[in-house]
Amino acid sequence: MLVVNLNCKILGVVLVAALLAGGSLHAATLTVLNLNDTGADSLRQSCADASSGDTIVFEAALAGTITFAGHIGIGSKNLTITGNVNASGRPAITLSGNDASRLFQGTAGLTVSNLRFISGNPGGLPGGAIDGGTVSATNCVFEGNEGAGGGAIRTSTAGSMLTLMNCTFHDNLSTGVGGAVTHSGDGAISGCTFSANTGESGGAAHFFAGSGTRVVDLANCTFSGNLATHASVGGGAILVAASGDGSMQVDARSCTFSDNTATAANAGQCIRLQADTVTVPQGATARFRTTNSILADTVSEPMFITGSSGPGAPLTQETSLGHNLCSDAQGWLNQTGDQPSTNPMLFALAENGGLTRTHALQSGSPALNTGTATGVPTTDQRGLPRDATPDIGAFEAQPGGGGGGNGDDDGDDGGCVAGVAAAIAPAWIAVLALWRRRKRQ
Repeated sequence: MLVVNLNCKILGVVLVAALLAGGSLHAATLTVLNLNDTGADSLRQSCADASSGDTIVFEAALAGTITFAGHIGIGSKNLTITGNVNASGRPAITLSGNDASRLFQGTAGLTVSNLRFISGNPGGLPGGAIDGGTVSATNCVFEGNEGAGGGAIRTSTAGSMLTLMNCTFHDNLSTGVGGAVTHSGDGAISGCTFSANTGESGGAAHFFAGSGTRVVDLANCTFSGNLATHASVGGGAILVAASGDGSMQVDARSCTFSDNTATAANAGQCIRLQADTVTVPQGATARFRTTNSILADTVSEPMFITGSSGPGAPLTQETSLGHNLCSDAQGWLNQTGDQPSTNPMLFALAENGGLTRTHALQSGSPALNTGTATGVPTTDQRGLPRDATPDIGAFEAQPGGGGGGNGDDDGDDGGCVAGVAAAIAPAWIAVLALWRRRKRQ
């Protein structure tokens, strides 16, 4: 199944990174035993003691909040930090910046899971919760963080990778671009909800390429009630931007966009595409492609706006791959199964099962059974199966109206094990070869 295989591929990549990080064959696991900000067995001390490639976990019974007095700097280490979950499967460990500092800063790779990041604020600097290189987060909550570019996360290294799975970004604020996230590399974002985030441009997210070709894949994600406040450059949900000879492409598959807004007129209530070049023959490209997605708002301003400048033939382009439903009349939604100028009939954002909130479909919604099974996830945002005639958007109505609770899956654990094994096999070969070379020396 597509989503399972994608998740397994990501897990395999994470394992490969852990195996090879820093050239170490002996990655250690350190355990946090208390909720103190400093001192022995604290998270801060564990991060200081860890070597690149190490994993930090929390004592199994530990739950509660760690209040930071200053961020934790991890430098060039590649670290994995795994929290605990409560009975509902949500993070049991909260990390708070106390509205006085960000939480983590580094230049290499940070992998986090089962953690709640709140009240990060570096005081006019970017990355309210995390400012780093490659960032991977699974089953994490980012809430009430503030930064000057990336209210919750900024990836500071051009060409880095951003991987987000089953995460919630709520009520984060950026005084620059990207209310929740600003990122300048490739990305894989699945099963995430971005709600009530605010940024000057890109109310929820800002994806940017200054050079090279970058692709961000959005699968089974919900963008709801995000706001862009800039006087002219909006993008209530997302700002897709490129400059120089950079190419940034965002692909949305089985996603739901609802009630995102921009303060300025004609700024893009949902998506803003912006391509700016400086010299010939450079040509920046900003693209948004979508399939099986709901694009909905309730205001009269246009949902999609493009902008470009410079002599290098910059390109901005929206492309339908079919089976999209949009409340606006969009001429580019002209492929098989597209339904422009159509009310999707969504319920309000709510807990409908799974780890993140979704917009359920009302009875009689034109999104019901009008989607496609081609090139899209085989489960919905909650991890529940899609049938042979899928619904459009991140939510799939279940037989009998069942929603399903936390922990539901599609039963394909064997496929996941096989996928992980296939992904890490090349790394094991490399590790064995390195060990043999060292043994001969």
